[in-house]
Amino acid sequence: MLTKNEIAICLVLLGTPILTSNVAFGVEPCPGCDFIDTPVNPPNELTPIEIIQIQQLEQQQQQQQETAAEPKSTTNAAALNSASLLQQVLYRNTKTNIAKSTTGRNLLMIRQQVANTFFKKRKTSKGAFLNTQPSGIAAGEEVSPITTWANYNFVKSEDQSVNDDIKMHTFLVGADNKIKENIALGMTASYQGIQEDFVKSDSTTDVLSLSPYAAYQLNENLVLDTVVGYAWLNESPSSAESFDTSRFIFATHLTAMSTTADKLTMSGYIGYMFTKDNIDAHVTDKKISEKQNDVSFAQVSLGVESAYQFTDVTEGYLTLSIEDDLVYEGSDTYDATGFTTGIGGRMLLNDVLNADLNVSNVFARQDYKESTVMLNLRYEF
Repeated sequence: MLTKNEIAICLVLLGTPILTSNVAFGVEPCPGCDFIDTPVNPPNELTPIEIIQIQQLEQQQQQQQETAAEPKSTTNAAALNSASLLQQVLYRNTKTNIAKSTTGRNLLMIRQQVANTFFKKRKTSKGAFLNTQPSGIAAGEEVSPITTWANYNFVKSEDQSVNDDIKMHTFLVGADNKIKENIALGMTASYQGIQEDFVKSDSTTDVLSLSPYAAYQLNENLVLDTVVGYAWLNESPSSAESFDTSRFIFATHLTAMSTTADKLTMSGYIGYMFTKDNIDAHVTDKKISEKQNDVSFAQVSLGVESAYQFTDVTEGYLTLSIEDDLVYEGSDTYDATGFTTGIGGRMLLNDVLNADLNVSNVFARQDYKESTVMLNLRYEF
């Protein structure tokens, strides 16, 4: 059976006025009492109206708390999602810079060696050069059909957009053979050790690559070369598990030379390179899960060199090139265009061996700096 309070609550909910007389509860009024009087409630017992008011107040407070918490929760989730996306973009920014530096240096070395193969002449029996040409002053009166060479370079770069410092050591060996007077085939193999230092972590990467190439001399002043390659990368972050990357490489260059004076030589080139990295699924050092994904990079470059022969066995040169990244994956602050300047010298050590030492710097790229020291030895049979 319902109590008085329960009956009153039901009446209120149904919109029925509540009579405060005892008659409303089936109790006869006392003689002489007014029909409508004040109900008698036990001490400390709430009236039905008060109970309903309290319940409504509690519901309003709960709704206010949920409403106040919902925007905050949404804002936090959006902020976390935005931060995660930003880290992923900056991560790809770093991968693009590494692909550019590692592959670009190797391709530059191959282009120079192709020019050596077709344009250079060996020094005479008196120890002097004949018709010094661009990209190295070795070769001979009759160009040797087989040439081997070894290269070491050290690259230091800084990407301020991701607070990343990179140091890279490259060891490159190669050989080519002139199968015809105007055709040469060659092969290079390289190892690169990369050290990345971030603010709160670091990472090391080992890179092994093979790059066969072919070159065709169009005329006495022009040579066209094409390079294809494959590289295997293993990256080991300090705060995450290591993972692998496969890189596919394609590049082509057109190199020209012109001797404007007895001791002054001008040369230039236009080149195109494309790389595609297939990166395994992994967790970055920022604790962000990356699915298996591809990162592509493409660049066109244009460069010139001016070389001057100081003595019979020494030559100095200056280089300038412009690079424009056509395809890249990075942040909004990534600068796709930059310049590289270099200064170097070449020396014939003996009839078949010459050395080339070069220092270069990348500039005019926003938030990015790069410096390189390169030593090359070339031996001709």
